[in-house]
Amino acid sequence: MGLLSVAQEYLHFGRAAPAVLVLVLCWCWETVYPRVGGRQGRIRHAALNLSMAAINGLILFFTLGLATTLLSLWVAEHKFGLLFLLDIGWIGRLIVGFLLIDAWAYLWHRINHNFDFLWRFHRIHHNDYEMDCTTSARFHFGELGIAATTRLPVIVIFGLEPLPILFHETILIAVSQFHHSNIKLGWWDQLLRWLIVTPALHHVHHSRDLPKTNSNYASILSVWDRLFHSFYIPEPTQNIELGLKGYLDPCWHTVAGMLKTPLAEVIHDSTIKFETPDLQITNNAKPL
Repeated sequence: MGLLSVAQEYLHFGRAAPAVLVLVLCWCWETVYPRVGGRQGRIRHAALNLSMAAINGLILFFTLGLATTLLSLWVAEHKFGLLFLLDIGWIGRLIVGFLLIDAWAYLWHRINHNFDFLWRFHRIHHNDYEMDCTTSARFHFGELGIAATTRLPVIVIFGLEPLPILFHETILIAVSQFHHSNIKLGWWDQLLRWLIVTPALHHVHHSRDLPKTNSNYASILSVWDRLFHSFYIPEPTQNIELGLKGYLDPCWHTVAGMLKTPLAEVIHDSTIKFETPDLQITNNAKPL
């Protein structure tokens, strides 16, 4: 029971300090050197997004969060799963486990854009027309709950221990806050995008216009978009409108509005669907 308590504390609180630190740094960066200036109501906007994060934490902490902890501890104790069949040691399992989780995150994100039921929940995240670092917390607990549930079999099949899960989630929170931020990076963006998702890449993903939104699904490593032909580099002068066309009314931008968004009618001209297996945007993308 002591081991469970320690593991649960790390899985849920071990990432809290870096998450808060990166959020504060990105917020300050946005204030000093914003990508898009002249925004009003930043405090209210941040309060709404962070309120969703608080609700999600309260609902999921003792449910699927605990289930993930218990399952990963069981996997580690019984050495169950494909990674334990490989003689790669704990460091190898950490690295490969991280890559597997990140690949699954890419796939699951892409799936969310292709099924109306899942899109009902995921569109809350996309329906933010004043995107900043707090947008990384703007999710419906239904989406996070479904995502955590579908990841449970992945944990068992591959044998994912608590450490790679904690490692990935800690980095995911930091990188997600970074690439949602309203910041300018200049040529650093071009350099960093070879490894991770950058603000310029992810802002395209939040575009109102198809097929631009059918791109850049990766959460941490940009390699997945390159491998699966969904990588798109915008022109530096390209104007990107954020949010969803059918949900710009202020009623959808309150805590109550976000919570009830999954019950609203799916507006198909603003939902995001694959058009071809290779995606039309790849024809317009710059050479990799």
